[in-house]
Amino acid sequence: MPFWRTKISPATSCKTGCAPGGRRPRFAAWAAITIATAIACAIEVPPPGGPEDTAPPSVLSTVPAADSSGVEPTTEVAIEFSEGMTRTGLERLLSFAPAVEIGSVRWERDVLVVRPREPLHRDTTYVVTIRQGFRDAHKVENKKGHQFAFATGAAIDSGTITGTVHFRRKPSARAVVRCFALPVDSSFTPAAARPDRQDVTDAEGIYEIGYLGTRDDRFLVWAFEDANQNGTYAPESEAAAFLPDTVVLSAASASAVGRDVWIVDPTEPAVIAGSVSNQSGIDSLPVTVALRRDSLSARAEYLMRCSESGDFEFSNVKKGVYLLQAFIDVRPDSACGYYPCGPAAGDTCAEPCLVYPDTLVIEPGAKIELQKTVLAAVGGGKSDED
Repeated sequence: MPFWRTKISPATSCKTGCAPGGRRPRFAAWAAITIATAIACAIEVPPPGGPEDTAPPSVLSTVPAADSSGVEPTTEVAIEFSEGMTRTGLERLLSFAPAVEIGSVRWERDVLVVRPREPLHRDTTYVVTIRQGFRDAHKVENKKGHQFAFATGAAIDSGTITGTVHFRRKPSARAVVRCFALPVDSSFTPAAARPDRQDVTDAEGIYEIGYLGTRDDRFLVWAFEDANQNGTYAPESEAAAFLPDTVVLSAASASAVGRDVWIVDPTEPAVIAGSVSNQSGIDSLPVTVALRRDSLSARAEYLMRCSESGDFEFSNVKKGVYLLQAFIDVRPDSACGYYPCGPAAGDTCAEPCLVYPDTLVIEPGAKIELQKTVLAAVGGGKSDED
């Protein structure tokens, strides 16, 4: 008999103190009620100074058992918890992949029993996930969640895809990663489709999606930054990205590792870095680098001076199209121009100046490494390739 079917029958015999016909005297009944109430109070309210319940609840066992195969499609799914639970709404933390419509749920002591509305598909591996947030009767919360899998076929799928999700160039600890089996039709959109598998990243941004088919199965991996951590994608406020390549798993290659997803925030600034070799003959001043929009005469959107070695890096560049200049700003006006020189009062000399040959088209989150350029004496600049 499955563990959630076990029931305990109350004692029904009547010993000494019963009235004729099996009834107890009134004073005996009153005494029994008083004692029962006292015991109940003692159970519900721990003695002063007793230990506080701080241990989170956990899953003790499941039916079907984890990683089992040959499960009948009509099987109910049962989850036994380690202690009494806060039951209200717990089933909302439960999900199946592939998706299963839940017909009904019930509790049998500390066991949650789920009956699917329709029989499960045959020859299919199912992953059952209980998201973090389920609480015991004392409101102590489990913050890790639980996951197990079973198969209605002869063997459970064993393919895996692992990698790291990056957001704003750093590992994301709150990304949701969804995996979709192909083929998909031309109207496929990951935000609306139900994933075949799903995972959330850990503190290092790592995800691992398991129990995938390995019969030359093809998968798309898609991730989004779950800013409010509710497990639901909000396109108006949360950024998302695909893994660029389709993943193919086979019996000979059942594991795909290092499949990193880079999510770009639409408001994320870009990075532009490079180096200028100052061969202008003026070494008393550092090289100044400017990014300008529209024209070389426009005000500099970004301006900085190179290091002693000539390196520069703009780390907060907004999306747009830019022209890059490098010059010696002898006359401190943040522009290529002229400065007073020579014996006469009106004599001027041109500041050494170069313009990077390519227009820079900057997208959010881009990181652009420019080739090293040479700032020559007055007359123009050149690149190392010249």
